[in-house]
Amino acid sequence: MLMSGRRLPPELDRFLDAELSGTDFQPESLPSHDELQSLVESEAYTEKKPEGWQGIGLKDAIRYKVLFSLTRFWGLGDNLKRYWLNHWANHANVPARQFTTKLDGEDVPYRVTENAGVYSSCAEFFNVVEDDTRKLVRACPGSVIFGGVERDVYA
Repeated sequence: MLMSGRRLPPELDRFLDAELSGTDFQPESLPSHDELQSLVESEAYTEKKPEGWQGIGLKDAIRYKVLFSLTRFWGLGDNLKRYWLNHWANHANVPARQFTTKLDGEDVPYRVTENAGVYSSCAEFFNVVEDDTRKLVRACPGSVIFGGVERDVYA
């Protein structure tokens, strides 16, 4: 996987899976806890999610705690348990399309939480859950640090 903060040479276009661009989109409001829970339980998501998608181990929890704390996406008392529903809901909204906005006449799904609840934005950037779908994604810490994606901005 390669992410770049600037356009790659045209001769590499045939290898590109996704191209990110910034937007000024901000949702009027974000879903409530109950709305997020309904989203992750929706048939539209549960039928499409990859096998083992929601599994999490102790190493994962520690890795997220370290990365999100060092990058200041999380405060001292934050942990994966607090944000797990947010993570799950962000991935669920792409196939479920419960929260969308109109762009060029198309209903486009977007990330449904603040950045503190965003993990694995590359799953959306690189179409892991839903192939070739336009979406509005807030970046995870890895994409901000290593990919040059702006924090708190939908791409």
